[in-house]
Amino acid sequence: MTKYIILIFVAFHLTVVVKETISITVLETGYLVNGLEIPIDIIELRKSLKAKSKQQITINTDVCAGPVELAQVYVILQELGYDTDLVKLNAVGNLREKECEKI
Repeated sequence: MTKYIILIFVAFHLTVVVKETISITVLETGYLVNGLEIPIDIIELRKSLKAKSKQQITINTDVCAGPVELAQVYVILQELGYDTDLVKLNAVGNLREKECEKI
């Protein structure tokens, strides 16, 4: 009986660990990790992701973010050994005239 209780506990614990995600918001001029309010650059993003365990990633791409900024995130994830099959990509924001500097 004790073995079954331990097995159930371990299975529940593993399920909780898998459901944790890292959220990266790609902005026009920087990145936000897990909802932080201060944007960071690509070097700080790499350091932040290197320090975290390999979890599911959600990339929220702002409408003003360019393709280079998004591609840099994927390159970092690949270099650090993240499973890019677990990446969810979302678009965020509304495009308004003269809101984006690069577009």
